Amino acid sequence: MTFSSLRKMFDPIEEEAFRKAWEASKVSGKYDFEYRLQIAGGTKWLRSCAEIEFDSDGRPRTAIGTVQKVTERKRAEEALREAERNIEACSRMRLRACIKVILKDDC
Repeated sequence: MTFSSLRKMFDPIEEEAFRKAWEASKVSGKYDFEYRLQIAGGTKWLRSCAEIEFDSDGRPRTAIGTVQKVTERKRAEEALREAERNIEACSRMRLRACIKVILKDDC
């Protein structure tokens, strides 16, 4: 698979974040980016980490790294955020109910 064919599979939301990660890697020599790909069967999350070697002119020559599937972790993180939002909403509702009781008792 070529780099350009991989980019065509990116979720459009990821394009700007990818560009920034790639530009930063040209300075640091390290690449670490989590992104969504649109592939058969839906959206998949991946994490790519690499160390980039440059030629004598400072252009990227090779990258040695790994790609990990992180779809399940991303789903778990989203489920946790949703649970936290639900707990916060319940806490607000409980606080409102307590305030109503207190105000009713004081009147």
